[in-house]
Amino acid sequence: MACDQELTLLDFEGSISLADILPFIEEKLSAGLWRSDVAGQMQWSRGFYELLGLDPRLATPSYTEIERRIHPDDRSGTRSCGERVSNRLLLEGEFRIIRPNGTLRWIYGRTETLLDAAGKPGCVLGLALDITEKRKLLDALKIEAERYCALAQIAGGLLWTGSSDGGVTALSNAKETEHQGYLAKDWVDLVHEEERDTALREWAVSVKTEEPYNVECRLRQPDGAYR
Repeated sequence: MACDQELTLLDFEGSISLADILPFIEEKLSAGLWRSDVAGQMQWSRGFYELLGLDPRLATPSYTEIERRIHPDDRSGTRSCGERVSNRLLLEGEFRIIRPNGTLRWIYGRTETLLDAAGKPGCVLGLALDITEKRKLLDALKIEAERYCALAQIAGGLLWTGSSDGGVTALSNAKETEHQGYLAKDWVDLVHEEERDTALREWAVSVKTEEPYNVECRLRQPDGAYR
């Protein structure tokens, strides 16, 4: 069975070429590839040209050309080509690029150093992905979270996130020293004993029915008083 599977895999790999599959992958994933030797001489795939918004007939692949397109706040600073290749400091992580037409895109980059037959660095292979839509979604969520925090602070409230087992997992706008007692299931001990059963019962009902958790109870403050 294992041999048959290996033969099937070899048949698949032999039936397609890099020239066939690379454009398909780059188009579907909004991706691009680049390659650089130890001297800094680069090659770009068609998908990488498209990510940067450049014409393959007019732009010459180079670190300098890439860095020209990176947003000024995200640039790596002054480094030689050798440093960039050996340390993989350029095109790693998330950064913004500005295309020639003025549009801004977020790029996620990963690199890998490939060794030659002697075991020394032979070249660097890089992968770039367009993550602009993902970043837009994250930015929108961040703005929304900041608005909730601001409203909670104005109202004198506390934003928390809980798990289905009744534990508090996060406090968005809490002061570290004052509200640590609310984390996990420790918050239950702060609820007045006359309201604990109701608070826990309503939590279980909310988890089961997926209805909002809405309960009024007295909470013990650091000075021992209840509010």
